[in-house]
Amino acid sequence: MESPKPPAEMYVLTSGPTPHDAAELVAAKRAAAMIKVLSDQADIVLIDAPPVLSVSDSLSLARVVSGVVLVVESRKTPLPQVQQAQDALVRNQARLLGVVVSKVQAADFVLDVPAGGYGGA
Repeated sequence: MESPKPPAEMYVLTSGPTPHDAAELVAAKRAAAMIKVLSDQADIVLIDAPPVLSVSDSLSLARVVSGVVLVVESRKTPLPQVQQAQDALVRNQARLLGVVVSKVQAADFVLDVPAGGYGGA
């Protein structure tokens, strides 16, 4: 079976080697300018950033992007840490678009659907 191919108009820009002070690099005007150039050339620009509570890079990036999606791991990330991350983003004037919960298992959900189906139909 052939492996799936990326869309023809999809580009990937890798970070390269980690600089000594990555937070300083991200906060620099050059990083903001690069994000602006990329945004002008693409419909969507996704940036994978480190965990919000671990390093300051994510908060620096959050100030120069149009929105942030917080990703948390089901059953691993404690709820107080999720709240701390959300608070840190809001304090740094990030536009929080939503939260993605990864590694969710079917057993994590219990649907209480009436016998007649959805909406009593």
